[in-house]
This record gives sequence, C-alpha cells and structure tokens, in this order.
Amino acid sequence: MDSTQKRMIPKNGTAILLAVFLLLFSAPSAYATEPLDDMELLTRLVWLEARGEDDAGQQAVVQVVLNRLESGRWGDTLYDVVFAPGQFTPASSIPKVKPTEKEYCNVQAVFDETEPCLPPWVMYFARGKHRWVGYVEFVRIGNHQFGGFMADQRAYEAELALLAISDELVTKGLFPAPVLE
Repeated sequence: MDSTQKRMIPKNGTAILLAVFLLLFSAPSAYATEPLDDMELLTRLVWLEARGEDDAGQQAVVQVVLNRLESGRWGDTLYDVVFAPGQFTPASSIPKVKPTEKEYCNVQAVFDETEPCLPPWVMYFARGKHRWVGYVEFVRIGNHQFGGFMADQRAYEAELALLAISDELVTKGLFPAPVLE
C-alpha cells in the first residue's frame, strides 16, 4: 500500500461509522426483507403514518404519496418514493407491520376515485403544526396538516388558469379544439 492509499483509510473506527451510514441512508433496499407489491407497500405505510386517523386522513396520506410519485421528484416507482432519503420516517418498519382491513379499504378507495382528494401540489403532511419556509397549509385532517410549497401551488394554479383560458378560446371558436386519438 502506498502513502496515498494509507491517507484514504479513516482512523479510529470512522470507516465502520461511514459504512453503517451508507447502508442506512443510501440504499432503500436495506429496509426491504421481502418484495411487496405497490398496494401492500402503500397500505403498510398508511398504517405506520396514519393508523389512528379517520378514512379521510388515511386517504389523504395515500394521495400525498401518489402526488409525489406523479411529480417524479422522489423517484419513478412507489418504492423509490416511500424509501426516499429523509422522507416517511417510519418506512424502515414496513416489513414488520400488519395493516388492518381499514387501511386496505382506504388505499383502494383512493385508487377507485376519479378525482383526487388533494390537489397535485400537496406533497407533504406532518403531525402538528409545521412552519417550513414557503410552506402553504391546504387542509388539516385529524392530527395531520397537509400542504405543499407556495411555488408548487402557484404553478398548479397557473396551469389551471391556462386550461380555463384555452377552454374558453375553444368554446368561442377562436382556437381549434385538440384532436384526441
């Protein structure tokens, strides 16, 4: 081993701490002991995050997860979203929990709805009151506060305004209707 290599090896157990840190925080697969389908994964997360809440509160938690998935900011799969670093703190307990019928019904209810129970900019929830910079509370359900960030809310409202304008232009015949195939 040359002098360059020796300097790269941390002293006093730092290498062990670094390895533990990387195992816990860089690889979501470290949490999973068995493959779970999306429905089971989401149901277990709802049990962990909102087991004491009513149906509306549990369904709102499901919608937040789906909004995050749709945004693509936390990954391309439900698994990536649930195990994204720094999010959904109790996710590491997913392999150990046994949800009740209530959680399964509430997850399915969200999938069966034609309209989401929360707008797409609502991508956060917390117990109690949080004052993150730029955070906008949308609704409080039970012990949870649901909301998002002002920039996401404004982007969503701008998109809705543009859709309303384009619909009006189409209705007045000033703009051709989109052709759907």
